Amino acid sequence: VGMWEWFLVEDKMVWDNTMHAIYGLNPHVFIVNYANWSTKILVEDLSVFDGAMHAMLHGGEAMDEVVRIVRADGEIRYISVHGKLILDEESKLEYVIGVNLDVTALKKAEASLRAFFFGSTGGKRRDLGLEYANG
Repeated sequence: VGMWEWFLVEDKMVWDNTMHAIYGLNPHVFIVNYANWSTKILVEDLSVFDGAMHAMLHGGEAMDEVVRIVRADGEIRYISVHGKLILDEESKLEYVIGVNLDVTALKKAEASLRAFFFGSTGGKRRDLGLEYANG
Protein backbone atom coordinates (compact mmCIF):
# COMPACT_ATOMS: atom_id res chain seq x y z
CA VAL A 1 0.00 0.00 0.00
CA GLY A 2 1.44 3.34 -1.06
CA MET A 3 0.80 6.37 1.14
CA TRP A 4 0.61 10.00 0.06
CA GLU A 5 -0.05 13.46 1.46
CA TRP A 6 -1.05 16.56 -0.50
CA PHE A 7 -0.48 20.02 0.92
CA LEU A 8 -2.82 22.06 -1.25
CA VAL A 9 -1.61 25.59 -0.53
CA GLU A 10 1.88 24.75 -1.73
CA ASP A 11 0.65 22.10 -4.21
CA LYS A 12 3.26 19.85 -2.68
CA MET A 13 2.79 16.13 -2.46
CA VAL A 14 4.77 13.60 -0.47
CA TRP A 15 4.85 9.99 -1.62
CA ASP A 16 6.35 7.08 0.24
CA ASN A 17 8.63 4.61 -1.56
CA THR A 18 5.75 2.23 -2.28
CA MET A 19 3.89 4.94 -4.23
CA HIS A 20 6.92 5.44 -6.45
CA ALA A 21 7.23 1.66 -6.90
CA ILE A 22 3.53 1.30 -7.83
CA TYR A 23 3.94 3.92 -10.55
CA GLY A 24 7.41 2.68 -11.56
CA LEU A 25 8.94 6.11 -10.94
CA ASN A 26 12.32 7.20 -9.66
CA PRO A 27 11.75 9.28 -6.50
CA HIS A 28 14.88 11.32 -7.27
CA VAL A 29 13.60 12.37 -10.71
CA PHE A 30 9.78 12.53 -10.58
CA ILE A 31 8.46 15.80 -9.12
CA VAL A 32 5.37 14.90 -7.13
CA ASN A 33 2.46 17.31 -7.49
CA TYR A 34 -1.15 16.96 -8.64
CA ALA A 35 -0.46 17.97 -12.25
CA ASN A 36 2.34 15.41 -12.64
CA TRP A 37 0.36 12.72 -10.82
CA SER A 38 -2.64 13.19 -13.11
CA THR A 39 -0.43 12.62 -16.19
CA LYS A 40 0.04 9.04 -14.97
CA ILE A 41 -3.73 8.36 -14.99
CA LEU A 42 -5.01 6.74 -18.18
CA VAL A 43 -6.73 9.42 -20.29
CA GLU A 44 -10.02 7.48 -20.29
CA ASP A 45 -10.05 7.47 -16.47
CA LEU A 46 -8.84 11.03 -15.88
CA SER A 47 -12.35 12.55 -15.63
CA VAL A 48 -13.28 9.98 -12.95
CA PHE A 49 -10.07 10.75 -11.05
CA ASP A 50 -10.49 14.53 -11.33
CA GLY A 51 -14.19 14.30 -10.44
CA ALA A 52 -13.48 12.26 -7.32
CA MET A 53 -10.77 14.72 -6.26
CA HIS A 54 -13.13 17.65 -6.86
CA ALA A 55 -15.93 16.00 -4.86
CA MET A 56 -13.52 15.36 -2.01
CA LEU A 57 -12.09 18.88 -1.96
CA HIS A 58 -15.38 20.74 -2.41
CA GLY A 59 -17.90 18.37 -0.88
CA GLY A 60 -15.89 16.79 1.90
CA GLU A 61 -16.50 13.27 0.61
CA ALA A 62 -13.73 10.73 1.03
CA MET A 63 -12.23 9.64 -2.26
CA ASP A 64 -12.60 5.97 -3.18
CA GLU A 65 -12.04 5.18 -6.87
CA VAL A 66 -10.32 2.62 -9.04
CA VAL A 67 -8.46 4.09 -12.00
CA ARG A 68 -5.96 2.79 -14.50
CA ILE A 69 -2.46 4.19 -14.57
CA VAL A 70 0.34 4.03 -17.08
CA ARG A 71 3.58 3.12 -15.33
CA ALA A 72 6.90 4.56 -16.44
CA ASP A 73 7.59 1.30 -18.33
CA GLY A 74 4.28 1.61 -20.23
CA GLU A 75 2.45 -1.10 -18.31
CA ILE A 76 -1.19 -0.34 -17.48
CA ARG A 77 -2.21 -1.16 -13.90
CA TYR A 78 -5.45 -0.81 -11.90
CA ILE A 79 -5.04 1.31 -8.79
CA SER A 80 -7.50 1.79 -5.94
CA VAL A 81 -7.13 5.40 -4.79
CA HIS A 82 -8.41 6.50 -1.39
CA GLY A 83 -8.14 10.00 0.03
CA LYS A 84 -9.43 11.93 3.02
CA LEU A 85 -9.45 15.61 3.96
CA ILE A 86 -7.66 16.65 7.11
CA LEU A 87 -9.04 19.82 8.67
CA ASP A 88 -7.41 22.13 11.19
CA GLU A 89 -9.00 23.18 14.50
CA GLU A 90 -11.00 25.89 12.66
CA SER A 91 -12.39 23.30 10.22
CA LYS A 92 -10.31 24.69 7.38
CA LEU A 93 -8.68 22.33 4.93
CA GLU A 94 -5.15 21.61 6.04
CA TYR A 95 -4.11 18.77 3.72
CA VAL A 96 -5.22 15.53 2.13
CA ILE A 97 -3.95 12.11 3.12
CA GLY A 98 -4.42 8.97 1.09
CA VAL A 99 -3.35 5.53 -0.01
CA ASN A 100 -3.01 3.71 -3.33
CA LEU A 101 -3.31 -0.03 -3.72
CA ASP A 102 -2.46 -1.94 -6.88
CA VAL A 103 -5.55 -4.07 -7.58
CA THR A 104 -4.49 -5.26 -11.04
CA ALA A 105 -4.48 -8.97 -10.08
CA LEU A 106 -8.02 -8.65 -8.66
CA LYS A 107 -9.29 -6.90 -11.81
CA LYS A 108 -7.72 -9.57 -14.04
CA ALA A 109 -9.31 -12.33 -11.95
CA GLU A 110 -12.71 -10.61 -12.20
CA ALA A 111 -12.34 -10.33 -15.98
CA SER A 112 -11.42 -14.02 -16.22
CA LEU A 113 -14.45 -15.02 -14.19
CA ARG A 114 -16.75 -12.82 -16.31
CA ALA A 115 -15.29 -14.32 -19.48
CA PHE A 116 -15.72 -17.85 -18.11
CA PHE A 117 -19.30 -17.39 -16.97
CA PHE A 118 -20.63 -15.01 -19.64
CA GLY A 119 -18.03 -14.71 -22.43
CA SER A 120 -19.13 -17.42 -24.84
CA THR A 121 -22.78 -17.78 -23.80
CA GLY A 122 -24.25 -14.64 -25.39
CA GLY A 123 -24.60 -12.88 -22.03
CA LYS A 124 -26.37 -15.81 -20.34
CA ARG A 125 -24.83 -17.44 -17.30
CA ARG A 126 -23.01 -20.65 -18.11
CA ASP A 127 -24.66 -23.78 -16.67
CA LEU A 128 -22.03 -25.68 -14.73
CA GLY A 129 -24.29 -28.67 -14.17
CA LEU A 130 -23.86 -28.47 -10.41
CA GLU A 131 -26.45 -29.96 -8.10
CA TYR A 132 -27.14 -28.27 -4.81
CA ALA A 133 -28.33 -30.10 -1.73
CA ASN A 134 -31.52 -28.82 -0.17
CA GLY A 135 -30.96 -28.06 3.43
